[in-house]
Amino acid sequence: MLPRKEDNIYPRTIENIEIVLFHYFNFPISETKKYASRIYDENKLELNQIEYIAKRISEHLDFFRKRSKIGVTINEVMGFGIAALTEPNEDKKGSPAYNKKLKELRKLLDI
Repeated sequence: MLPRKEDNIYPRTIENIEIVLFHYFNFPISETKKYASRIYDENKLELNQIEYIAKRISEHLDFFRKRSKIGVTINEVMGFGIAALTEPNEDKKGSPAYNKKLKELRKLLDI
């Protein structure tokens, strides 16, 4: 279950978001910084929620590696993680392949 926004105790800054992402993932610096800025600008998740998603997803990176032909990106990993952990457990208006992958990830995460 996603932590509550009210339970966040650390400042939600771009730098802190970057630190969380660098801690859990080993993606290129420029890609990670760009994604951290995007999450910051979207202003949907608090730092404790971002960390929870990053931690859960980082434990299952092989799930993405096995399904990728061109390599895994932080956008893909965190995008699926956010969708799996924050959105209702139903098909999105995405492609059948996207919905299938999302269902498989939710099953892996026991959601």
